[in-house]
Amino acid sequence: MKPKTANRAPAIGQQALICKVGLSDIAPIFNLIQECSLLGCFSKLYLQPRYQAGLALQLFGVWLMRKIRLPGGDWHKADLQVLRCQDKFAGFMLIRYQMPSGVDREIYMCAIEKQYRGRGLGKLLIQELFDGMAAGQCIEADCLPNAITMKHLLANLGFQNVTPGQKSVSMVTAKKFRYCR
Repeated sequence: MKPKTANRAPAIGQQALICKVGLSDIAPIFNLIQECSLLGCFSKLYLQPRYQAGLALQLFGVWLMRKIRLPGGDWHKADLQVLRCQDKFAGFMLIRYQMPSGVDREIYMCAIEKQYRGRGLGKLLIQELFDGMAAGQCIEADCLPNAITMKHLLANLGFQNVTPGQKSVSMVTAKKFRYCR
């Protein structure tokens, strides 16, 4: 894929590369999810051995079949985008496609490694989704209460709060977001 530059480059003259997931990316993605789960940005269930095994299977399923099996047993088309800076893993985004609600895509998970945060790389990943959107298509994202940075990023990119029964709450307390072109 073509290198892209974040608003604030990761380092002087450095570019970020967004690419499809490779087998060697599964472990860094898994570890980043564990780290973010400790912070409450992803479900704390991922810290329990049973759910860690399920998470590993989900990640391998997306890598191998481009599908994800959710806890209810349903399979969905999915994709993992990996972000690299100077050939090093810097973050990822897991996208789920064609939800029953009619939404075209969902940002199922998105995270940036600690040393790369605050440099516009999360924005770069999400804007990659915008590039392929046609008029009338929508993207959704659900956030846990502690995912404050993600909520602010979504708001800054034009996502609207669509949390059921909470249209007037602040973006910080909102849980569900949608962007439509």
